[in-house]
Amino acid sequence: AQDLEAIALFEKALSEVPDKTDAMAFVQASERLGNLYLAYGKVNEAKKIYDQGILMARAFQVVDTLVYSHHLYLGETFFALNQLDSSLFHLQQAELLQQKIRQNAEPERLYNALGVYFYETGNFNQSVSYFSKAESFLKNEDPDLERYARFSFSSNKASALYRLEKYEQAQTIYRDLLKLGINTDPLRINLANTYIEQQRSLEALAVLDSVDSGFAFGSLSFHNLRSKVFLQLKEVEKLEKQLFLGQQLIDADSSGSKNLQKGIFYLLKGDLE
Repeated sequence: AQDLEAIALFEKALSEVPDKTDAMAFVQASERLGNLYLAYGKVNEAKKIYDQGILMARAFQVVDTLVYSHHLYLGETFFALNQLDSSLFHLQQAELLQQKIRQNAEPERLYNALGVYFYETGNFNQSVSYFSKAESFLKNEDPDLERYARFSFSSNKASALYRLEKYEQAQTIYRDLLKLGINTDPLRINLANTYIEQQRSLEALAVLDSVDSGFAFGSLSFHNLRSKVFLQLKEVEKLEKQLFLGQQLIDADSSGSKNLQKGIFYLLKGDLE
């Protein structure tokens, strides 16, 4: 109820034309209203109000660092909408402003967003650099929150290193992340995958055997990776049994959806034949 009242008040205020003396308050209000819109999934409204704040700051020559967050959140929003050119423009504008801000900024969030952008557009070296930057700004001020942030940034970095075929570096990160106790089963899946890429089949199998049985049973990715191991080891009977378990998962899926793991499963069946 308070959020809705705040939205209504901000909307009413921002429908007016400010005096120069009020311009800074209006720019700040546009950021807060945009954040409220995003919180309630009103993406297009958020884009418009962030843009309004940036234009207002320019028109009234308000200090440009005041629209740092406008650019950061617009960059994230455009990325979510797959408007990549607009996303990069705003993230880079935020990066330029970041250098002028000493406090109340979110450098770790900005650099992670840039890392994700470059990862998704195939520039993995650049993404590794930005994920490392994001992690360097964690200061242990809120240990529990930063534990999850570190997990996110580091796992993103490991994924980029995997795509660069720097498997040993990725493995080091995955093993360190396991100590945090967050999403350990998906981490083991990723770690095993790096060993498979190196043809280190028995090490991959040992990691997969440590995955929780409940998670493993319902994971097609898990069954696919074990199938890859048995294919590498040329253990045909075990490969057949593993693919049978994967087929049961696919048969139980009534959605009829297509996805990468189903494609990998059928590729492995082809390899078996």
